[in-house]
Amino acid sequence: MLSNAIKLRHLQCFIAVAREGSVTRAAEKLGTVQPALSRTLRELEDELGKKLFERTRDGLILTEAGETLYRYAFNGMQQVAEGLARAAGEGPGEVIAIGVLPNVSRRVLPDSVGAFKEQHPDTVVRIVTGTNIDLLTKLQAGRLDFVLGRMSDPDTMRGLTFEHLFYEKIVFSARPGHPLAAAKPVTLAEVNAFPVIIPLPETIIRAELDRFMVSNGFPEF
Repeated sequence: MLSNAIKLRHLQCFIAVAREGSVTRAAEKLGTVQPALSRTLRELEDELGKKLFERTRDGLILTEAGETLYRYAFNGMQQVAEGLARAAGEGPGEVIAIGVLPNVSRRVLPDSVGAFKEQHPDTVVRIVTGTNIDLLTKLQAGRLDFVLGRMSDPDTMRGLTFEHLFYEKIVFSARPGHPLAAAKPVTLAEVNAFPVIIPLPETIIRAELDRFMVSNGFPEF
């Protein structure tokens, strides 16, 4: 049962900090000051008896309890806002949050969002980019509506439904004027002799590249 001590402002402040990852930025969004927002968060944590955020070098991240609360509070607040707007005779535009990998945001998304907006001009499309695992984590926490990403390990896909949309090829490319740019054919040993820019660790494409190297008798880049 919801405690009478927990007010709407507690949930509004909590959601703002969760979305911004920073008390300072959340306070700016809400038009308040950092000390007041921090005090509201402490009141909410004290009432729940759970820590909702962990402080990291990249900002505040949700704890397990925070992820659970965010999933329900965010959806609930959206429903409340829509209910109030409809009760007042308004028709608010829906907000859709899409998580996309950087290459997808450049290649696939522009035309798709453009076509969607032609059919649903009042719907706000919010685009969030990041690594595959980061986007899937936000999707599971209810912070994104869906993700355009890569197939991941089974453990990270647990509880999610997915549809295969497109294929990607992994290729090596060289700048104009590079010694290998005009060479035919190019061997993997020749590529490995030069500095190579590779995907970030713990990404699916990096794992595929590492497996490709090992299968061809080379150590990882």
